[in-house]
Amino acid sequence: MTSSHTLTASESGAVFLSTSDILKRADSGKVQQATATAKRLDRNELIIRFQNAFEERKRLATHVLATGLVWQGVPPFAWHYPTLTAKADLTVEERYDLFNYDLLWLRRHHRQHAKNISYQRYKALLTEVSDSKVFAAVDYAFYSGKRPAWQIVKSMRLTDEQQRQCFWIRSHPVRTQLLAITVNQKRVFNVLQEAISKVRRTKTFTPEDALITLDRRRNLWVCKQLTDDGTATEIARKYCELTGVVIDRTIAHRQLKIIEDILRKEKATF
Repeated sequence: MTSSHTLTASESGAVFLSTSDILKRADSGKVQQATATAKRLDRNELIIRFQNAFEERKRLATHVLATGLVWQGVPPFAWHYPTLTAKADLTVEERYDLFNYDLLWLRRHHRQHAKNISYQRYKALLTEVSDSKVFAAVDYAFYSGKRPAWQIVKSMRLTDEQQRQCFWIRSHPVRTQLLAITVNQKRVFNVLQEAISKVRRTKTFTPEDALITLDRRRNLWVCKQLTDDGTATEIARKYCELTGVVIDRTIAHRQLKIIEDILRKEKATF
């Protein structure tokens, strides 16, 4: 790592800019203004803009949008939905950026977890307030892509739930779990879609209502898989994280029962 925080990708030797370098080269006033705007954007609009910016590798824009999402309380796993796991063929630069976004989330929403971290350099990822020291800690932990995510998870002693809220900082077991959910949700969606297609449309249950119900049931099934205890209260909380929509635990419980009955009837096991 050079003095300007330019990083070298371990596999290819290609050089890419660190987050600190990107921000140093930008107009700080415009970055602050853009960040303030991002914090006020509609959640869904913010996610769409983030996805587009990440795909187009507009790294400054993506960082600003990620900051807005974190400020709004949207965890990184929801930014890429229905995809729940990072691709295996990401470039080192992409992994570095996703690592930074996960840390933005952890610093704002799990700062108290630092007391569980033994290593001072990893503790600094959550507690350090100086931007320069934060970026130095980030670059140390990432180690130009040589340090795998599972090793960072171990050093930070992240819980399974904290890992599921992230998108890149995950152990192999958690990543495997999320990959299975990503794959199975497509099959679940097809079963639920077939079942709801048989329900007669009326003035009180329109085609639009059917689409909304189908989407809600798919999301509830996903959220059930993403919780440890599987209670309606916890699933409803996860549903809000995923969609931004508050759902009553009673409604969640009733819909989950319908989902279970449909899957059981179709002998669909996931």
